[in-house]
Amino acid sequence: EVLSARVEIASRLRGEAERAKWGGAGAWMYWLPQASYLVLVIAVVVFVVLDDGPTKSKSAQGEESAERMTTSTSGGTVIVVGSGLAGLTAALSAAEKAHEEGRALRVVLLEKNTQLGGNSAKATSGINLVHPATREDSARTFVDDSQRAAHDAADPELLEVLASRSADALDFLTKHLAPRDPPSEATRCGGHSVARTFRFPANPETGAPTPVGFTIISALKAKVLANAAIEVIT
Repeated sequence: EVLSARVEIASRLRGEAERAKWGGAGAWMYWLPQASYLVLVIAVVVFVVLDDGPTKSKSAQGEESAERMTTSTSGGTVIVVGSGLAGLTAALSAAEKAHEEGRALRVVLLEKNTQLGGNSAKATSGINLVHPATREDSARTFVDDSQRAAHDAADPELLEVLASRSADALDFLTKHLAPRDPPSEATRCGGHSVARTFRFPANPETGAPTPVGFTIISALKAKVLANAAIEVIT
């Protein structure tokens, strides 16, 4: 009898729940998630239909974005958020590229702090790169070392860009640090199989190490502030 009563109660509850799906005060509790799911399906279908081709790699997306930023013939405005090493480099590169090609381009550099430089100004270790003069090193070795240090958790495409373009970074520093020479003393730091962390020579008078981040940021900051095409907002 107890079992029969439980079955009867369960049956009645199922009936009430079924009626609540289709009408009454509780109807929205059923239809709202169904409608949400329908909207999600429609959004996915629209995205797939409108997608104009296969997904591009991260490196290809980045290069395409940089190409659009620096080759637009209509001028316009480039906004760079953050004034660390990456931000200062992006702002300078965009402004200088436009100037070389005779295009009008306004570059706006946004920084949340009152001083430019971000955490890059505090960096002291050095710059990791594959130096053209280092025969025992290569981009492949750089990638392998980095992936091993990251326990294979690093993005391989981004590592390829980092390693293969590191010589370009050296050229950029050589140009913008002049008349100071770029970091030239290589040391082997943790995770590297060869010496590829480059630093500035120590102060010849005191022997104190030259702060890598502060030295580079100071030079790039001066170039940014002197460039009339770059507007800095802090």
